[in-house]
Amino acid sequence: MHSLFIVDDEINVLNSLKNNINWQKVQCNVIGTASDGIKAWVDIKNKHPDIIMTDIVMPGIDGLDLIKRARQEGISARFIVLSAYDEFKYAQRAINYGVTSYLLKPFDDDEIYETFYRVNKEIIKNQRVV
Repeated sequence: MHSLFIVDDEINVLNSLKNNINWQKVQCNVIGTASDGIKAWVDIKNKHPDIIMTDIVMPGIDGLDLIKRARQEGISARFIVLSAYDEFKYAQRAINYGVTSYLLKPFDDDEIYETFYRVNKEIIKNQRVV
């Protein structure tokens, strides 16, 4: 099982992701959630999740700055961006920070499952190489 941390300032989206997705189906365990980037940053540094799913526009620290900080600190977690913003500038910054996937809201459960199947395969492949 891979550890997952979810960050989204929309409480209904955060709760839906946490409670309505069958995380065991994609070999994940939700180890924490946050509704703002500041709390997320503290928790991520303490919990060391394998995968972080984050929104972009949030109070405190936005999702892209959260990813940037994590990369600067050497945190190698896989990042999945889940955003309502279909703007190239956001996607471009996300790519520059090495995100694994960029999904648009409203999300579809099948998209979530497909993304996490792929991410899990990548993690397992990298573990074999190391």
